[in-house]
Amino acid sequence: MSIPLDEHSQPDLQALVERAGRRYCALIGEVYVEDVVDEKGNKHPPLDEKGNLKRPRHQGGYQHIMPEEWAEYDRAMAAWQEARRHPVQGAVVADDREALCICGSPGVYCRPRKGGGRSIWRCEEHRNNWPDYAEDIPLREPAR
Repeated sequence: MSIPLDEHSQPDLQALVERAGRRYCALIGEVYVEDVVDEKGNKHPPLDEKGNLKRPRHQGGYQHIMPEEWAEYDRAMAAWQEARRHPVQGAVVADDREALCICGSPGVYCRPRKGGGRSIWRCEEHRNNWPDYAEDIPLREPAR
């Protein structure tokens, strides 16, 4: 059993709920009513012409998640949160706004600020473009 992950490698509760709903529908011999995907790729529950949910309530998967799945989800979430709190020195977390380069790309190289404060990050393209308030030290690359 594995816990589904989203695009940021975070445990995905919605995907776990959908998987449990599909499993329950298969168990009782029903066809699972799929979500509607819009032009932007966002998923929405299917609605009828009056705005009522087309998916029967019993197909909701939240109540069908097994205790073992909850335990594994909790372990995966705890590990993900711990990794977010204590990242590897120099490693970049994909959605960490403080670790972005001046161009908005994820930072790869890091230098501390003179006098303290948050670190300054640069991508591969801007690796030699440092402000005057950055410490003048050799570049640090993340551990791979």
